[in-house]
Amino acid sequence: MTSTTQSEPVEATARTRRPPRWIWASLLLLPILALSGLVHRATPSGPWEPIISKAEETARSPFGRAVFADGSITRDEYAQANNRVVDCARAKGVTFHLEDRYGLVIFSSAGSNEAATLDECESGDPAAVRSLYEEQYKDPRREGDVVYYRCLEGAGFPVAASDPPRAGSLDAVFDKLLDQGGPGAFAKVERCLYDPTGASRQ
Repeated sequence: MTSTTQSEPVEATARTRRPPRWIWASLLLLPILALSGLVHRATPSGPWEPIISKAEETARSPFGRAVFADGSITRDEYAQANNRVVDCARAKGVTFHLEDRYGLVIFSSAGSNEAATLDECESGDPAAVRSLYEEQYKDPRREGDVVYYRCLEGAGFPVAASDPPRAGSLDAVFDKLLDQGGPGAFAKVERCLYDPTGASRQ
């Protein structure tokens, strides 16, 4: 009787001193989670992520905030922005058609007041989504004007990608090439205008 009653507290003490299995599992997971957090933080973000995330601060609609929240704009979100412009115009009695330009979208219409309607409908968050997507599409590494000069030089036009003219002259270069070039040259210039990195051919 005496030995039995003395051994029971010893066994109970031994059981209480052994941590439950879930504690060991948690302790083993801690370094793994910490390491994964470091890896996540160490992963470099794309050059457009801070720009797009910043746009969330000035977004005016749930659509805009949802698009900008993750620091990226998908092709589907770009299409949604385009459709919002079309729907807005349709509500005003103007029908816009979506035309593809080397992977990007322009609006066309046979209506007489299309310009005023487009100015009104392509505004706010849809306009911001479209603009940022197109800038990212054309210049994914945020190289600036150099990406356009490189494309034009590769297409055989006498412009220096390594030493572009002073700021603000890129539009003038494109206008001049579009005005002076023939049909074959026009297509090359237009491609560099809309798709300087060749994204639509990938």
